[in-house]
Amino acid sequence: MEWLELIDRDLLLWVNQHYTSFLDTIMVFASAKFGWTPLYVLLLFMLYKKFGLKGFIISIVSIAVLITIADQTSVKLFKEVFLRYRPCHSLDIKDSLRLIEGCGGKFGFLSSHATNTTAVAVFMMLMLRNKWLYYIMPIYFILNGYSRIYLGKHYPSDVVAGTLLGAIIAFAVYWLFTMANKKLNHD
Repeated sequence: MEWLELIDRDLLLWVNQHYTSFLDTIMVFASAKFGWTPLYVLLLFMLYKKFGLKGFIISIVSIAVLITIADQTSVKLFKEVFLRYRPCHSLDIKDSLRLIEGCGGKFGFLSSHATNTTAVAVFMMLMLRNKWLYYIMPIYFILNGYSRIYLGKHYPSDVVAGTLLGAIIAFAVYWLFTMANKKLNHD
């Protein structure tokens, strides 16, 4: 187990210390909560076009449920249980990190950013079944997850675990969406 932690730490430090001012700008944007708003607006428009008003409303409720489950699961069942310090709070490496936008909360396993963005990305790919989304959405969640490592906010394992959890939650909520949509369309 210790060797995995060493690999995790060394990979984090390698990513964090290979930087440019151009990459700094991209990674801060990729990690920002509202940086992806144009993509979200486009996705909402696509949902409305595909499902109409009733399906769009069910989609919005499903997305709200998705994000709530992803966010609360990552915090309540992981961060508050495992209590793994973020790299920037770890006494072992905090002085070796280059932080360009602060540290964040105390605990980091697993990454809520990775969980939430992956959940949204996978859910949208399942919902819309659009070819270009199969390229764009993985870029979205991979870039977001990488930015968390680059910025020194998470270890790589935090991001990988968050990505896996987000995908599982997306599939579960998508299944619930399809059941609700079938029920409403039969009534």
